[in-house]
Parts: sequence; structure tokens; C-alpha cells
Amino acid sequence: MNVAYVELEDLERSGRWGPPIGADPVARTSAPIFWHGDASADTGDGHLVKGLLAVPGIALLAGQSGAGKTFLAIDLMGAIATGEPFFGRKVKRLGGSLFLAAEAVGTIGERIDAMQEGREIEQEPLPIAWREVGGLANPETFETLMADVADIGSEMQERHGVPLVLIVLDTLAAAFGFEDENAAGEATRAMQGLQRLSAATGATVLAIAHYGKTADTGVRGSSAFTASADAILAALVERDLDGKVTSRSLALTKSRRAETGWNCPFELRSVDKGEDEDGDPIGSCHIIPQLDQVQAAPKARVKPGLSKSVKAYRDALRTVLGDKGDRISPFGVEGPKVLAANREDIRAEFYSRWPADGDTEKQRTDLRRKQFGRGETDAIALGIIHVREIDGEQRVWQLDP
Repeated sequence: MNVAYVELEDLERSGRWGPPIGADPVARTSAPIFWHGDASADTGDGHLVKGLLAVPGIALLAGQSGAGKTFLAIDLMGAIATGEPFFGRKVKRLGGSLFLAAEAVGTIGERIDAMQEGREIEQEPLPIAWREVGGLANPETFETLMADVADIGSEMQERHGVPLVLIVLDTLAAAFGFEDENAAGEATRAMQGLQRLSAATGATVLAIAHYGKTADTGVRGSSAFTASADAILAALVERDLDGKVTSRSLALTKSRRAETGWNCPFELRSVDKGEDEDGDPIGSCHIIPQLDQVQAAPKARVKPGLSKSVKAYRDALRTVLGDKGDRISPFGVEGPKVLAANREDIRAEFYSRWPADGDTEKQRTDLRRKQFGRGETDAIALGIIHVREIDGEQRVWQLDP
């Protein structure tokens, strides 16, 4: 391309801006510009499910094993197909769904049948498709999937007269086959791929992910998963000492558009589908939301300031983490890694910075010990730190606020 340039003073003298006459125009590509007050400036994502999911966009449905994540995703597909509410929330965009199964693809059909029976849906057939998927970390495989999904979207329109508005990926880790879930680069590339898929199809992409060993660790793996998601729905579960599930609930733990804190308990109810050729029972489950027990998102409130002992403990922890902290996996190899410090090192740092009056060293030490215990207890209650004994040593790390 023959592009000519001129100095600023030449442009001012000539009274015009741009390349000189006779030069080839400079090709430019840029994002559109929106002006406040123009009707065209209202380009915010629409709601798929009001107050929970936007379309297009990428979201995570995360939880521990046995929490009912796949059943929740399939119930969402049923709501979108019929326009019936999802956990009492209004469905704003009717359409079809595609379930991309990286594991147990053979069970998806029976789970959809159970959902249809549980919701008492008479519509036949539903605008739902599913297929197996894997190896998406390979760029060529991902590009092939992009093309396949475009074809499925066209066929969805031809078969059912509705657009493809939801793509479920179960599970994120199995579909991409991460070498290291804690690697920010791998996580970022995966989430960018899902963003491309959402943008190309205009659908919401809902990826099912696992929590760490405990719910308070959040989504397993790199924080890039959480940071990249537009919304996170959490499937929470409580178990007794024997491992039996005592309660399940669905919560909104992250949203770029709505208040978090919404929580609704639900049950998994079995559906008997007869027997197989060996006489063994066939069945699956469907979701029963407990709408009378919904907890609404709390109203915003001003958080009280931290006490002096909590601030001193926090500052001592940060100092020790910087000097002596090491990365550990407190919940096993499948859980996230954290930067942790030895509790006694924190105590020594706390004592060194906490002024104490007293006639004897014992009195001064007792006062510091009391303030250290108070600061640590309050920091745990406020969700600032986590303390756990590992291999006979008490380790402490700071929680992500």
C-alpha cells in the first residue's frame, strides 16, 4: 500500500487533514463508538434468565461433586425451551440449547427425559441437542467445534424455528484437558475461546466447573476462570458425617449485572423409567426448587472498619508471606494452590509490632498473646484468612475478598 504522510504544520497550512491527494487511503478497523443519549448506544446484553444470566455471555456453573450441576443445567435448558421460570426467575429469551458433553454423554438423553417429566412438559420434541466433545485446548479442534456449532444453530432454526441461545459445556476441565488447571495462561485461553463461541453464536455459554475440596475455596484452578466469567452460579451441597447429602442449593456468587447473594434450596427427585434388559431399574432425577425458602440478594451496606488487632494480624501475615511464604495444596492435588505462612512466624511478627505495657515480660507477653488470638479469631470470622493444620504444622493464608 502506498501511504504518504505529511507533517502537522503542512496539514494546518493546507487546511485539511488526512493523506495528500493521490495517496492510497489508509485502511482502518475499529470498534464502534457509542454516544450517550443515542438510541443505538443501548447495546447492553439482554437477559437470558432475568437477574441470573445474560445473553450473549459466558458463565460458570460450579460446585462440588454430587451437588447436581448437570441436572441444574438441563433444567435450565427445559426452562428456556418452554419459557417457564427457572428457579422462579423469568426466562427472557426463548430458544434452543446445545449440550456439549465431555463425559457421560450416554446419560444426557435420559436426564432430559427426566427433566421433561418433572416439569410436565408436553411439547415434543424439545429444541435441545447434545454431542460429545473433547480436546478443545487444540486450536484446530476448537475451530472445528466453532463450525459445527454454527451448523447446529442453523439446523435448530430449521427444525424448531428458534435460535440457539444456550450452550452448556460439561465439564470445562474435561473438555479442554488442562495440563495444569492452576496455570493462568491455560485458563485465560480457554475462557477467551468460550467468549469467541458466545460472540459467534449470540448464545450464552455456561461451562460446568468443579469447586475445590471445600466450598470456601471457590472454583477449582486458576483465578482467571472466576475473573473471566460474567456470572457464576454455585451448586452448594451439605453432607453429614457419613457423606450423605442433607441439602442442596443454587446461589448467584458473581454477576456483572446483578446483586449477588441470591440463594434457593432445591431437591433432586428420582424418576422411575422402568427396567433394562437385565431387570435393573432405569431412572434419573429432576430439579424441584424450594421457592418458599429463597434468600434474596442482601441490600448493600457499609462494612465496619477492621479492629486494630485484625489489622495488625493481617499486616503481620502479609509480611511473613512476602518473606517466608510458600505455595501449598491444602486440599489435595486436585484443590487450588495457596500462598501460606507458618502460624508461629506470624505470631512472632505480630508480637514485634504490637506495643504492650506491663511490669514484667510475662505480663507483656500475655497481653500480646491475647491480642494475637483476638485478631486471628476476628480475621477468620470476617473471611480474611484461613487456618489449617497440615502435617502437624498450622498454616495460614489470606482469602480472596
